Amino acid sequence: MTYMGDELVVSFVEDCREHLAHIEQDLLDMESSGVDADESLVNSVFRAAHSIKGGAGMLGFNNIKLLAHKLENVLHMIRNKDLVPSSDVVDILLKGFDRLLALVESVDKSDAMPIDEALNPLQRLIEAESSDAVAGSDASIQLDSGSVFTVDAVSLEQARRGGNYIYLIEYDLIHDIHLRDTYPLEVFADLERSGRVLDCQLDFAAVGSLEEEFGNRIPFYVLFATILEKDLVSTVTRVDEERIKNIESALEQGAVELMQRQAEFGPYLLLGDEASALLRFPETPELENLEQLRAALLHGLENKRSLRLDLNNVLETDLHCLQLLCSVLRQARKDGMDIMIEGGVAPEVRRLARDLGLLASSDAGLGPLFQE
Repeated sequence: MTYMGDELVVSFVEDCREHLAHIEQDLLDMESSGVDADESLVNSVFRAAHSIKGGAGMLGFNNIKLLAHKLENVLHMIRNKDLVPSSDVVDILLKGFDRLLALVESVDKSDAMPIDEALNPLQRLIEAESSDAVAGSDASIQLDSGSVFTVDAVSLEQARRGGNYIYLIEYDLIHDIHLRDTYPLEVFADLERSGRVLDCQLDFAAVGSLEEEFGNRIPFYVLFATILEKDLVSTVTRVDEERIKNIESALEQGAVELMQRQAEFGPYLLLGDEASALLRFPETPELENLEQLRAALLHGLENKRSLRLDLNNVLETDLHCLQLLCSVLRQARKDGMDIMIEGGVAPEVRRLARDLGLLASSDAGLGPLFQE
């Protein structure tokens, strides 16, 4: 939750309820019309998902943002006539929006609620309708704090259409928004008049922790597609050009990393190249997928390349996966191999590791995983 407190969250929930009130009937109407679905109706459902994604990103409700984002991707395909709203497609969208409403109604607990059952069918739809080139490359943007802002390839491709530039704008919630007597949702509304907000992310890692000195800024990143040149974006947003990054130029200069989709090991996704790899974990690493985790880790570490573990989605795990992860971290440290952790580790996972006695005082190499 942001420094703006409960009032903004309440407003967000009310807005979401309003957006979702007629979604079911709208989707059924789209299904009835099929390829001839009314454009204004499709746009209305698209904007609902788009607005919810933006508000959730601004407030740090990651599950709501992620699910709304995938719904938006599918609806964008329908809007562009790349996908027909058949009964199967609409059924997936209905289930996705049902889960989205459940998350909104339990907003404070939403990041602890599972979403894979609604998310995976949407992702399969997106991948099935995307070219291999589009489905294969995500952009991984390193933020100043060390956090990573990953933009999926489908969103990048959708944004490029129409000759748009793609910018990463770094707002400061305190100085650029709060002290100007405005709200983040108003910032979104202003941006939408001259382009499209693709994604957004609060960088909590830059704020500090209880053990560190708090900074006087809260970075809030917005990925924005527009035909405007950089200087005009600066004028519209009142953000210095130094804090506006052209993603295409950054890719060419190597400031943004293009991660290639390499392989899927059950629920584990491995991205990377010959020098480095990124392994994304599911919500619940467990005994059932232990061998898939082992294979993904071995593949990720082959040829002694550096490996990053993306644990942002992990809600809970079990003893077997923790033991395997600890074993890999210890061995990597002994072999001089580089393993880094991206994102925070859920407190429940840290507590389980301690309760199970996995953190003996001399266990070198486990710090990156369990430090608070």
